[in-house]
Formats: sequence, structure tokens, C-alpha cells
Amino acid sequence: MASPLAGRRPLGPLVARTLLLCSLLTLGALAFLPTWLLPAPVAAMCGMMVRPVPRSGPVERSALPNRETVVVMLREGTRTVLAFQNDYRGPAEDFALVVPVPVVLHEGDVRTLHPSVFQSVQRAAQPRVVELWEQDPCPARAVSGGRGMGLAASGGGQSAAQNAVPDSVEPPAVRVEASFQAGEYDVVVLSASDSLGLETWLRDQRYAVPEGAASAFRPYLEEGMKFFVAKVNVGRLAALSPDHAESLRAGRVMLSPLRFHYDSERFALPVRLGLANSQGEQDLAIHILSPEGRYTTANYRNRFVSTNRRYGQASVGDFEAMYERLFATMSRNTPRAVFTEYAGPVVSQRSSSSCVGCARSGVSQAALDALGADQLPGHVAWGSAEGQQRYADFVLTRMHYRYGPAGLPDDLVFQRGRPVSGGFESADRARTLRQPRPSARNEYGVRFVIKHRWTGPVQCRQPRRNQWGGRPGGDNLGGFVF
Repeated sequence: MASPLAGRRPLGPLVARTLLLCSLLTLGALAFLPTWLLPAPVAAMCGMMVRPVPRSGPVERSALPNRETVVVMLREGTRTVLAFQNDYRGPAEDFALVVPVPVVLHEGDVRTLHPSVFQSVQRAAQPRVVELWEQDPCPARAVSGGRGMGLAASGGGQSAAQNAVPDSVEPPAVRVEASFQAGEYDVVVLSASDSLGLETWLRDQRYAVPEGAASAFRPYLEEGMKFFVAKVNVGRLAALSPDHAESLRAGRVMLSPLRFHYDSERFALPVRLGLANSQGEQDLAIHILSPEGRYTTANYRNRFVSTNRRYGQASVGDFEAMYERLFATMSRNTPRAVFTEYAGPVVSQRSSSSCVGCARSGVSQAALDALGADQLPGHVAWGSAEGQQRYADFVLTRMHYRYGPAGLPDDLVFQRGRPVSGGFESADRARTLRQPRPSARNEYGVRFVIKHRWTGPVQCRQPRRNQWGGRPGGDNLGGFVF
């Protein structure tokens, strides 16, 4: 697909009404996500993580690292709902987050989520491998069709906040626009007239702001952005559940994901501020759910990961590491390219005798509601006929971008993309597609195929070869998806 770089426009005014989503996978998420989604040498962040300064002892000015940014965004018209999860490991009292936002957020605009809401989104969109076995060429009865089983993947993430506003005189350059609680977080929303004043205010509130923070804040202030500052209230965190209390005693932090909604003319994801926390390469996984179709980036190269690739039998247990190596090579060979890994329906799909290995888990209606579908302007009850049609028309897009400090000159801006297909064909007959095909609807997913030839006896005159399904003698009807 042609790159949109030739027609790119300056981002200044485009970002003025957009929201920076900083999402980091938490310790809770690591229990669910496959390792190829968490490459060891890769870190990621989009918001600025700051550490409160202790009342005594040395001042800690190092930034808190993120591992991977995982974003879920719902979009319809000018309404955007963003949900994000965080990867933070350390004392809860040390966790704080600074996020640029396009408007002043109030208590009704922000809510916490259970980490499980990210699971169905991750599971539906992730690259996968389908393993097929050639069936007995001399069957006693007809061979049944195939069924793929989704990879258990998910994110449970976590987010950050505590009131950064003790009773003190505010510098004239900074104004507290809102102050409220959201779950275990104490939140303030700030406006500022200059970046140095904002950095000074944060330091006065005893936050260990990374060096050069004023320069990172400046572009957002010039575009009229506000700043969402969130810090964990340890007392409320411990009271959330016995699991939270136990995690605190064990030195782990289980933080709830956060969700915002807002209206903006432009659809964008500012991520430059997170470079202040960068420790090298960063991974950004963006999931966009919309009844309006597929999305691409408007100001970076758009590429697809090829689908239906054959995958060697000898490496069946090494799929996660293989995909990590493949994605690292693609990112290195095509710098500043955002790779689409999924663009398809959110409804679940089963395999059949005519479509072996086609199963997709889909995104549940309950997960969509939790992620903020009811905040979109066209929302109707899912149980109605209109609601079921709307649910069938929802498209999930997954984009994956790996970058270093030099690979993120501008924040990401999104635009609608044309429908494509590939990777939804029957796995027993599918051919490798370097690029998906134009289509009337979006049905594209990254899929690898492993085929095991029949090795048993052939004891009939007219054997039927190339009949593919599940492991012979197993109770599954088709290929497995890892």
C-alpha cells in the first residue's frame, strides 16, 4: 500500500485537540501476554513517568521505565475513548504519571477498569500460527472440518495517580483546573502558560521530573494542551481487594487501567513526551475499534505483515521468538513504518469444513462496553436488532510500531483506510500474501501455517491426499492456534 508520507502535513494544529495516551504493561499483564509481545530488549512509553521525591535522603531524578505501550482506542465521529494499561514495578508511593490531554478532564470523564477487559482485544488481534495435520488418506468416514483455537493473550495493565496538590501557593504559570479521585488514583488536571513553570511546579510538589522535561512539555503547551497528573493513593489501593493488599505486602503493585473520553476534530496519539523515559527502542501496539472501518497512520509509512506464511515443523515451539525476530527485521529494514497486524470484525468466527483454521475469538460486547462503547454517539443497546448490526459492523485495527528516539519525529495521526482481506481463508489452501487484497470488507489477520504430512500406513487403492484438519486421533476438529 502506498505510503502517505508524500502528502503529510505539519502536526502543530492537528495535535491541539488530541490526547496523549501513555500505556504500560503491568506486572498483571505479564501473566497473560505471550513473550513475543514483550521482547526483552524493547521498552516503550508515551507519557512521562515521574517519581515523587522523598522528604529526606537523596533526590532521585531518573525516569521510570516502561516496557511496552498497549493502547485501546474507540472512535466514532469526533468522539475518542482511550483505555490504557501500565507496566510499573516498584513501590506504589513512587508511581506517578503526567499525560497531556486536549481538554480539561473531569471526574465523569475518567474511570478505572478491570485488567481483564483488554484480554479479548489482544486475543482477537494478535498474530497467530495454525497447526494442521494431513488426515488419514484412507478414512473410514468423511473427514470433518477444522477449528482454530485462539492464543491466550491479554493485557491487564495498570495506570497511575495521586493528588499532586498539597495546600500550597501555586506558581502563576500553573493553574489547577480540576481535582478528583478515580479508583486508587488522586488526579489533578493542570493548565500552564510556559513549560519551565510547569516543570518548576512539579518539582515544587516534590516530583523527580526527568532532566529536560520543560523542552518535552513545550510543544504541547504551544498547542493548548492540558496536563493530567495522577498518583497512587496507597490507602485506597490496599482497600480495593485482598489481592491488591497482598501485592503491596509482597512489594508488587497491581494498578487499575485508566480510561478517558473526549471530543476532537483530529484523531491522534501524541507519544513524544514518553521519549523522556526512553531507555532505547520502544514498542507501541495500537488497537482501534470503530464502526467506521479500518484505520492507518496519516504521517508515517503504513506496511502490512505478510500473512499465511508457511512455518517449519521443527520450530513449532519457537513461534514467539520467531515472530520477535521477524518483526525486529521488518522494523529495521523499513524505518518509520507502522505495521498493521489485524483489520477485521470484532464478532467471533468459527472454523468449518470449508474454512479450516479460520476461528477468531472476537471481542465481547461486555468488553466493548467496559472500554467505553456507550460513550460513542451512535451507541444503541446490543440486544436490539440495530445493536446487533452495529456490533457486526465494528472493525478492530491493530497497528504495531517499534522505534527509537530518532524514529518518532512527530506524534501519530490516524486516518480511515480502505478495506483489505487476507489470512481469513481456509488455512489448508491459503497462499502467502505479501500484501492483503483490496476487499469489500475488512478481513485481514497475520497467520502462519504449519502442516504435518500423514506418516501412517496408506492401505487403500485411491488415497485422498491433502485433506487437512486436527491431530489424528485427537478430539479437536482442526488446527491449533498458538
